Amino acid sequence: MSRIVTDLRSPGMRDRDTTFMRRFREVERVFLTITSQAGFDEIRTPTLEPLHLFTSANALTPQALEEAYSFIDWDGWSGERVVMRPDVTISVARWYVENCDPGGSGRVAYVQPAFRFTDQGDRERWQCGIEGIGSDQSVSDVSMIRTAIEFLEHVGVEKISISLAHSKLLRNLLEAGGFSAGEIIDFHESLVDGAAEQIISTSRLPAEIQNCLNLLVHPEATSVDFARNAHSVISSVVEETNSSMEELIAITSALEDLGIPFQLQPAAVRPYEYYSGITFNISGETIGMTGKSIASRILGGRYDSLIESLGGVSVPAIGWAFDIDTFCQQVTGSD
Repeated sequence: MSRIVTDLRSPGMRDRDTTFMRRFREVERVFLTITSQAGFDEIRTPTLEPLHLFTSANALTPQALEEAYSFIDWDGWSGERVVMRPDVTISVARWYVENCDPGGSGRVAYVQPAFRFTDQGDRERWQCGIEGIGSDQSVSDVSMIRTAIEFLEHVGVEKISISLAHSKLLRNLLEAGGFSAGEIIDFHESLVDGAAEQIISTSRLPAEIQNCLNLLVHPEATSVDFARNAHSVISSVVEETNSSMEELIAITSALEDLGIPFQLQPAAVRPYEYYSGITFNISGETIGMTGKSIASRILGGRYDSLIESLGGVSVPAIGWAFDIDTFCQQVTGSD
């Protein structure tokens, strides 16, 4: 009789069995093939990064920094505070600053984990993603989305839909509504987690700001014509939103020309501090081994200010990531 031993693993960490790894390698192969054909070359960044990389640029929210695994890397009597990489995009941005010509193009792919301390769920999550740094904005927004859709289709994801938002647009509207920086982050989080219409209607925002946000959750916010009409209304209330709405119109026009459906939203992804423009949530469904429908999603957006905040020159940048760990776990039914 075999002896059952429990509690030998650290909390939030798990083994990945042979069934899981076969599926993982299959998804990884598809990802690297498709992204390579799109012009992205694979890199891998260190697991340990200096803490100041994530604090000096104000690139993560206070909550994200609180979830980072941090400790002193001792060297004799002194040492440096380091973290186990809590965010891959910032590590890739650091790689770009140190290894690419200033202002040059960096198109990279990665398959590696991020580490976050959470009370429940996995604390190590493997991601695959791509980052396009120094590329032309109007081209890369749409091409990045097309690459994401192609990848999802090749790993069996169906019923794909796209939610589009603009991080600066939401920030400008909430600032005009009198929200503080902390309140903006909390409100942004709640929009992603809950029923947006109810959250907006029960907020303390002025009626004109609520009306602007309600336009972005309207069921008919699925065309460039709607985006143009929303632009005229929203920018008349908060003039600072003009450039953000113009960027939304540009990408919705390009997606509509390509026949790619979309839905406007006030918030598409969680409020990472480095997002500066278009953000997107590309979701769909696949069927797992148990026959159940499984939701899968790619999250991404534009972070044009991040490279400069890390000491590089100002260049446009955009990326997306896919939680390959959760996808393979759900598809294979692994614990």
